[in-house]
Amino acid sequence: MTRGLTIVSYVSDLQRTLTGPQRLKKDLLAEARGSLEDAAEDYHEQGHSPAAAEELAVTDFGTIAQVAPGYQRELAMAQSGRTAWWLLVFVALQFIQSKITWKSTGAWDGHQPSDGWLLFNHVWGWGQMIILAAAALTALSFRIGVRYIATPWRLTPFVGAAALVILGVKLVVSAIFLIATPHLASGILDQAHSGQYLLVALPFLLVLWMLPNVYIGLSAIRCVTSANKCDSELAPI
Repeated sequence: MTRGLTIVSYVSDLQRTLTGPQRLKKDLLAEARGSLEDAAEDYHEQGHSPAAAEELAVTDFGTIAQVAPGYQRELAMAQSGRTAWWLLVFVALQFIQSKITWKSTGAWDGHQPSDGWLLFNHVWGWGQMIILAAAALTALSFRIGVRYIATPWRLTPFVGAAALVILGVKLVVSAIFLIATPHLASGILDQAHSGQYLLVALPFLLVLWMLPNVYIGLSAIRCVTSANKCDSELAPI
């Protein structure tokens, strides 16, 4: 037994090891702390000193290497579900907003879309529908479908990688539309010079387009980086 091992130091080490949504991580740490404190109290009632009781409780609980993978699996699955939900919500909002405000920039004044542009726009529209369906299915799978999947945490890196690919595709498609649409870029610049754009549209652009994409990207990266902490030769806790 390692002398001087305490519940506080053990939980702190566990906290530094785990990666995932903060609220769930906090709940899991509180659960671990509660179990350790209950075990230490039992040992204390059996006649052990408080310090010895904590050491015995921590030893019985298992090492960080033994315990962390089980908790990390829960966190990884929660991270995957969160990434999918955010992708679903904001791709849907961005799709709706782009359809509503498409003509406000005067992008096609004096021009007619070419057949190639119309085909590309049609394909991308269906592509967004597929993204929404896949995100919804993934989000539901990590909420109510995990009981039917043998090792759901193993899907976490694929969810993260898929989200990053989708964000990359959205960026490329946006650039293509910006280049291929005659007055889209100039219309956006004209709006940018107005006070109304700076006071209303720019914050809206940040909230609906830029910040969510950054958040989803970071969440997707966490899915990928947390995957290597989920596997262990031991059974889940």
